[in-house]
Amino acid sequence: MRYTTLERLKKIVPHDLSFLEHLNRSAHIRHQRQGVLRKILFWGAIALFVWMVVFGLAALEVFANATDGVKSLRLAKTDALQLHFRDATESLNRAESSFKQAKRFFPILATAHGMPFIGSPVKQAEALILAGGDVVVSLKSVCEIGENVLELSGLNEDYLSKVAEGLSPKITFSDLPPDTKQMVLARLQVAAGQFTLMSNRLSVAQTELDELSTQKTLGSFSGIIKKTSIELAQTQEVLDRVSRFANLIPAFSGINGTNHFLILFLNNAELRPAGGFAGNYGIMTVS
Repeated sequence: MRYTTLERLKKIVPHDLSFLEHLNRSAHIRHQRQGVLRKILFWGAIALFVWMVVFGLAALEVFANATDGVKSLRLAKTDALQLHFRDATESLNRAESSFKQAKRFFPILATAHGMPFIGSPVKQAEALILAGGDVVVSLKSVCEIGENVLELSGLNEDYLSKVAEGLSPKITFSDLPPDTKQMVLARLQVAAGQFTLMSNRLSVAQTELDELSTQKTLGSFSGIIKKTSIELAQTQEVLDRVSRFANLIPAFSGINGTNHFLILFLNNAELRPAGGFAGNYGIMTVS
């Protein structure tokens, strides 16, 4: 049997002659897919670069504002301890402004929460800013109360500063008129709950900062957090004393009328359920 040239070619190449077209079409499709993939990778690299630049600038802004805020807080604490409440309030306003500026970049920082090595420091930086905001709110209330008490007492900051430096006071609390004493004590009585709340608030903030200071992935924020934690511990200790004083003084000051107190002197050498045998007693009258 004799075959034509076409029949012989079909026996050698079992495919349809259009298979070359299919091969060309497949190669073209693969080339298009590779081109799309290269474009995706290119624009992905551009997007990543842009994000890194924006994130870096945001991190620098947060770091700078956090540093300024902490410095203002430290200055406010120094002014408040010297009874310069107006200066302290101005410093607190600057600190509040710095922390608010830092919070503006939180949405950008939040994009790195799930990233290894970066997410943890970012969350800790945000916690530092939030803790700083809590401290500002608490200390502003303290300064407001302190300024009110000074105004009620008729004393000014300059005079009290000189007394703190060693000048003998010309006026003490005992020299104040009874009405003035009552107003001062009444203001402290009203503020007692605020002092307790602020002391607890600072205690929570300090605990958070102490936990942050134990982390080893803080980078540049490590030094800021440690300094802030130390300053905050000192401030919270002072505020805790003031809180206890403000809660106790109204009960013992006779602010709402004359109070009488029975004082028992217990001998611990003769133990009794209350602590010892009541060998002596005294009556204290406070007005």
